[in-house]
Amino acid sequence: MASRGKGSKQKGSGYERRIAKILGEWWGEPFRRTPNSGGWDKQVDDGSVMATGDIIPPHGSAWPFSVECKNQEGWTLEAIMSGRCVRFLKWWEQCRKDARTVEKLPLLIFTRNRQPDFAAIYPASDSTPVADVRVPTVDVPITVNMSSGEISTPILRDTVTEMVHIIELQNLLAELDRGGFKQSIEAFSVNMEVVEKVRTESIARESGEKDD
Repeated sequence: MASRGKGSKQKGSGYERRIAKILGEWWGEPFRRTPNSGGWDKQVDDGSVMATGDIIPPHGSAWPFSVECKNQEGWTLEAIMSGRCVRFLKWWEQCRKDARTVEKLPLLIFTRNRQPDFAAIYPASDSTPVADVRVPTVDVPITVNMSSGEISTPILRDTVTEMVHIIELQNLLAELDRGGFKQSIEAFSVNMEVVEKVRTESIARESGEKDD
C-alpha cells in the first residue's frame, strides 16, 4: 500500500512538472511546481509571493490563473458532463478556493491514462480577458450554494448552477493566442472583484434562464 501511495505521488509530481513546462514555454516565463504541492489546503509563503495551486510563475508575473493539476483515474467526460462526478467537483472546489485566496482565476488541468490534457475554466465574459473559445467545449453544470458560495451536490434548495468550460489544454492555449490573451493580460490587473464578477455573471445567466 505504501509503495502504491508513493507511486501515485510521483505520478502527480511528474505531471505537475510537465504542465509547468508546457505553460512556461507558452507564457514565456519559467514556471515551477509550488513548494509543498500536493496538500488540500496548501498555502505557502514563497519569499514575497503567497502561492496556491500546483504551479506558480516567477514573482512579478502577470499570470492571472491559480493552476491545479490532477493526473488520476476514475473519471470520464460523460460523468463530468452530468454535473455529478464527485471526483471532478472536489477538484474544481479546491481550485476555486485556492484561486480566491490569491485573487486569481481558477484553472484546473487534468488527465488520466491514454487521455489528452484537459482544462476546466470559466466561460469568457466582459470582466475577464480570457478569449472567447470557438472550438468545441464541454459545458459542465456546477451547483453552488447561494449563501456560502460553496459547491453543493446533489441539487438542493437555495442553489444555482454555474457553467464551466472543459477543453483540451492545447486547444485552449491556441484559442488564447488567437484572442491576443498574452498581450491584453499585461494591462489587466486581476482582483477579487473580477473573480467574483465572473462567478456572479455565470450564476445570473443560469437564474435568468430558469426564470424564462
